[in-house]
Amino acid sequence: MDTERTPENGSELRQRILVVSGDPELREHLYDLLTRHGYAVTTITSGQVGLELLKHWRPHLILANSLNHQCGGMALADHVR
Repeated sequence: MDTERTPENGSELRQRILVVSGDPELREHLYDLLTRHGYAVTTITSGQVGLELLKHWRPHLILANSLNHQCGGMALADHVR
C-alpha cells in the first residue's frame, strides 16, 4: 500500500472509509477532511490494492476514482457487489 493512513486510536468504533485514488493530493485532501469529521480513513493508490485489502477489512464506504488505469473504482465496485 502506498499511503495507507488510518488513525490508530478508536478507529474500530468509527465509520470506516476507504479512499482509492492515484492522485496523492486528492487522497491527502479527503483524508484530512474526513478525519476532521471523525471518520477512520484509509487511503490507497489503486483498486488492485483495494481488492487485496478487502480480503481482511471492510469499510462502510468506498470513495474511488472510476478512471484509474490499473484497477479502477468500477472494477472494485464490481468485486464488492
